[in-house]
Amino acid sequence: MSDYSALLDRFQVTELIGRYVDSINHRDWARYADCWAERGIFRQTVETVDEAPNATVTTTDRPINLEAVGRDAVVKLVSNYDNFPWAFQIASGILVTMRGAAEAQVRHVLNIRSNSLTMLGICYDRAVKQRDGVWRLVVRDYRPSYFERGDAPGLQCRRLPDPNYLNLP
Repeated sequence: MSDYSALLDRFQVTELIGRYVDSINHRDWARYADCWAERGIFRQTVETVDEAPNATVTTTDRPINLEAVGRDAVVKLVSNYDNFPWAFQIASGILVTMRGAAEAQVRHVLNIRSNSLTMLGICYDRAVKQRDGVWRLVVRDYRPSYFERGDAPGLQCRRLPDPNYLNLP
């Protein structure tokens, strides 16, 4: 793998994380689904909770262990964002480590903020370049480090989803 090829792959994997967050923030579930390999696995691992993972969100009063296997199950789980008047994810500190020409390990901080909660944690991802040349997630293990429940004190200024968001400048 040439230096330029590796650089392009690292950029495309970083862009995958950006597509992931952007599609959630705009509640574009078809675009979000395209971030996942067909047999992708989403986990939320809460180290202070001693319980088996759930396939659905059973409470938002505290973080819980979650696991969804397969693209459709992941989309079904994460599309619960539709239940919040507003919710955003902010990814930062993205570090991509190539594990060959078509596999990458990714770590980054993920800040989740909604009208009623804040959760900060680190994502441990594995992405693969698929036959169509697109990088997709095969595993995401989100490990929250901080959780806070409480209404946001500000005012909501915009309603999402905005079906026209891809046409904005």
